[in-house]
Amino acid sequence: MKLGELLMHRADLAKRLGQVEARLKEAVMVQEGDEPDGDPTELLVELNALYDQMGDVVSSINVTNATATMADGVPLAEALLRRNLLGKRIKSYQQVIGAASTSSVSRYSRNEIKFVKTVDLPALQRHVDGLSKQHRDLDVEIQQQNWEIEVN
Repeated sequence: MKLGELLMHRADLAKRLGQVEARLKEAVMVQEGDEPDGDPTELLVELNALYDQMGDVVSSINVTNATATMADGVPLAEALLRRNLLGKRIKSYQQVIGAASTSSVSRYSRNEIKFVKTVDLPALQRHVDGLSKQHRDLDVEIQQQNWEIEVN
C-alpha cells in the first residue's frame, strides 16, 4: 500500500468517527416514548473499533514518515516539519500585513491620534509570496512522495 492511500484511509476514518460520534450523541438522549436512531451500545462498539483502526493507521503513517526519505535524501518527517513551519510563518506574516493594511482607523478631526505604518507592506508581501512558493513547491514534492512510498 502506498502512503497516499493510507493517508486517504486516515481521512476516511476521521470522517466516519465524526459521523458515529454525532449519531451517538443523538442516541443517548431521546424524548420519552421515542426510540433512538441507533443502539448506543452498538454505536460505542463501532466507535471503539474505529479508534482502534485509527491508532493502527496513524502508527503506520508515523513509522513510514520517520523512515522514508524525499527524492533528495531529506527525511520525510523533516520535510513535513518544514512545510508545517512554512505554513505557520506565512500565516503570521499575513496577520502582520492585515494589521498594517487596516484602513478602518479614521480620524474625525486633526486633533485626533494619527496612526502610521511602521513596516514596508510591499516588501512584506513579496516575502510572503516567496514563502508561499516554497510551501507550494515542497507540498507538491511531499504529495508526489506520498504516492511513491510503500508503507511497511
